[in-house]
Amino acid sequence: MKWRLLFGTLCIAALAACGSPGADTSFRPPSGWNSTPGIMGRFQMWMNNDQIVMLIRGDKNTTFYNAQKSSPYATSMSDLKHSPIALCGGKQKADYFTGRGEGTTNGKHTVRAIEGIITDVGASRYVAMYIRPLNARADGQAEGALHSLCAK
Repeated sequence: MKWRLLFGTLCIAALAACGSPGADTSFRPPSGWNSTPGIMGRFQMWMNNDQIVMLIRGDKNTTFYNAQKSSPYATSMSDLKHSPIALCGGKQKADYFTGRGEGTTNGKHTVRAIEGIITDVGASRYVAMYIRPLNARADGQAEGALHSLCAK
Protein backbone atom coordinates (compact mmCIF):
# COMPACT_ATOMS: atom_id res chain seq x y z
CA MET A 1 0.00 0.00 0.00
CA LYS A 2 1.44 3.32 -1.04
CA TRP A 3 0.27 5.24 2.04
CA ARG A 4 1.98 2.70 4.33
CA LEU A 5 5.21 3.11 2.39
CA LEU A 6 4.95 6.90 2.69
CA PHE A 7 4.31 6.76 6.43
CA GLY A 8 7.04 4.14 6.88
CA THR A 9 9.52 6.39 5.10
CA LEU A 10 8.53 9.33 7.28
CA CYS A 11 8.94 7.20 10.37
CA ILE A 12 12.42 6.06 9.42
CA ALA A 13 13.45 9.64 8.69
CA ALA A 14 12.29 10.72 12.11
CA LEU A 15 13.70 7.86 14.19
CA ALA A 16 16.24 10.18 15.79
CA ALA A 17 13.39 11.95 17.54
CA CYS A 18 11.17 9.06 18.67
CA GLY A 19 8.74 9.13 21.52
CA SER A 20 5.18 8.04 22.01
CA PRO A 21 2.67 10.88 21.69
CA GLY A 22 0.55 9.17 24.34
CA ALA A 23 3.29 8.91 26.99
CA ASP A 24 1.46 11.32 29.33
CA THR A 25 -1.87 9.55 28.89
CA SER A 26 -3.39 6.17 29.58
CA PHE A 27 -3.98 5.62 25.85
CA ARG A 28 -4.11 1.86 25.15
CA PRO A 29 -3.51 1.03 21.47
CA PRO A 30 -5.04 -2.16 20.07
CA SER A 31 -3.09 -5.22 21.19
CA GLY A 32 -1.25 -7.13 18.46
CA TRP A 33 -1.47 -4.39 15.83
CA ASN A 34 1.70 -3.30 13.99
CA SER A 35 3.01 0.01 15.28
CA THR A 36 5.12 2.74 13.74
CA PRO A 37 7.61 4.42 16.05
CA GLY A 38 6.40 7.64 17.61
CA ILE A 39 7.45 10.59 15.47
CA MET A 40 8.90 13.45 17.52
CA GLY A 41 6.45 12.61 20.31
CA ARG A 42 3.63 13.96 18.14
CA PHE A 43 2.32 11.17 15.89
CA GLN A 44 2.02 7.39 15.94
CA MET A 45 0.00 4.76 14.04
CA TRP A 46 -1.11 1.20 14.67
CA MET A 47 -2.15 -0.93 11.68
CA ASN A 48 -4.00 -4.22 11.26
CA ASN A 49 -4.71 -5.24 7.68
CA ASP A 50 -6.67 -2.30 6.21
CA GLN A 51 -7.46 -0.68 9.57
CA ILE A 52 -5.51 2.12 11.24
CA VAL A 53 -5.53 3.80 14.64
CA MET A 54 -3.67 7.13 14.78
CA LEU A 55 -2.73 9.25 17.78
CA ILE A 56 -1.72 12.87 17.32
CA ARG A 57 -0.54 15.20 20.09
CA GLY A 58 -0.68 18.92 19.40
CA ASP A 59 -0.89 22.10 21.38
CA LYS A 60 -4.15 23.62 22.64
CA ASN A 61 -4.58 25.41 19.28
CA THR A 62 -4.77 22.11 17.37
CA THR A 63 -8.14 21.67 15.72
CA PHE A 64 -9.81 18.75 14.02
CA TYR A 65 -9.03 20.42 10.71
CA ASN A 66 -5.28 20.62 11.49
CA ALA A 67 -5.24 16.96 12.51
CA GLN A 68 -7.13 15.90 9.38
CA LYS A 69 -4.02 16.56 7.34
CA SER A 70 -2.34 13.54 8.99
CA SER A 71 -4.49 11.00 7.16
CA PRO A 72 -5.10 10.72 3.41
CA TYR A 73 -8.65 9.54 4.19
CA ALA A 74 -9.49 12.23 6.72
CA THR A 75 -8.60 15.04 4.31
CA SER A 76 -11.58 14.07 2.14
CA MET A 77 -14.09 13.50 4.94
CA SER A 78 -17.81 13.80 4.30
CA ASP A 79 -20.90 13.09 6.39
CA LEU A 80 -18.98 14.59 9.30
CA LYS A 81 -20.81 14.54 12.63
CA HIS A 82 -19.51 15.85 15.97
CA SER A 83 -20.96 15.25 19.42
CA PRO A 84 -19.73 16.06 22.93
CA ILE A 85 -18.90 13.08 25.15
CA ALA A 86 -17.20 12.47 28.48
CA LEU A 87 -14.22 10.14 28.91
CA CYS A 88 -12.48 8.76 31.99
CA GLY A 89 -15.59 8.00 34.01
CA GLY A 90 -17.25 11.28 33.04
CA LYS A 91 -14.33 13.42 34.24
CA GLN A 92 -12.91 14.55 30.90
CA LYS A 93 -14.78 16.40 28.16
CA ALA A 94 -14.14 15.33 24.57
CA ASP A 95 -15.48 15.75 21.06
CA TYR A 96 -16.43 12.49 19.30
CA PHE A 97 -16.60 12.60 15.52
CA THR A 98 -17.55 10.24 12.72
CA GLY A 99 -17.45 10.48 8.96
CA ARG A 100 -16.48 8.86 5.69
CA GLY A 101 -13.22 9.39 3.86
CA GLU A 102 -12.19 8.57 0.31
CA GLY A 103 -8.74 7.74 -0.94
CA THR A 104 -6.70 5.46 -3.16
CA THR A 105 -5.09 2.23 -1.98
CA ASN A 106 -2.99 0.23 -4.45
CA GLY A 107 -4.51 2.22 -7.31
CA LYS A 108 -8.08 1.45 -6.21
CA HIS A 109 -10.58 4.03 -4.98
CA THR A 110 -11.67 3.15 -1.44
CA VAL A 111 -14.16 4.58 1.02
CA ARG A 112 -13.37 4.40 4.74
CA ALA A 113 -15.32 4.85 7.94
CA ILE A 114 -13.57 7.27 10.28
CA GLU A 115 -14.27 7.89 13.93
CA GLY A 116 -12.27 9.79 16.45
CA ILE A 117 -11.89 11.67 19.69
CA ILE A 118 -10.46 15.12 20.37
CA THR A 119 -9.63 15.97 23.97
CA ASP A 120 -7.23 18.00 26.10
CA VAL A 121 -4.83 16.38 28.55
CA GLY A 122 -2.57 18.79 30.41
CA ALA A 123 -1.14 21.36 28.01
CA SER A 124 -1.75 19.19 24.93
CA ARG A 125 -4.69 18.52 22.65
CA TYR A 126 -4.96 14.92 21.47
CA VAL A 127 -6.68 13.54 18.40
CA ALA A 128 -7.17 9.78 18.13
CA MET A 129 -8.64 8.40 14.90
CA TYR A 130 -9.78 4.95 13.84
CA ILE A 131 -9.99 4.37 10.08
CA ARG A 132 -11.36 1.19 8.51
CA PRO A 133 -12.96 0.06 5.23
CA LEU A 134 -16.55 1.26 5.17
CA ASN A 135 -17.94 -2.27 4.95
CA ALA A 136 -15.62 -3.72 7.65
CA ARG A 137 -16.97 -4.48 11.09
CA ALA A 138 -15.55 -2.15 13.75
CA ASP A 139 -12.78 -3.60 15.91
CA GLY A 140 -13.64 -3.35 19.61
CA GLN A 141 -10.00 -2.86 20.64
CA ALA A 142 -9.59 0.01 18.18
CA GLU A 143 -12.74 1.73 19.40
CA GLY A 144 -11.65 1.12 22.99
CA ALA A 145 -8.30 2.76 22.24
CA LEU A 146 -10.08 5.96 21.26
CA HIS A 147 -11.96 6.04 24.56
CA SER A 148 -8.83 5.30 26.64
CA LEU A 149 -7.37 8.76 26.00
CA CYS A 150 -7.27 9.94 29.62
CA ALA A 151 -4.66 11.66 31.77
CA LYS A 152 -2.39 9.27 33.71
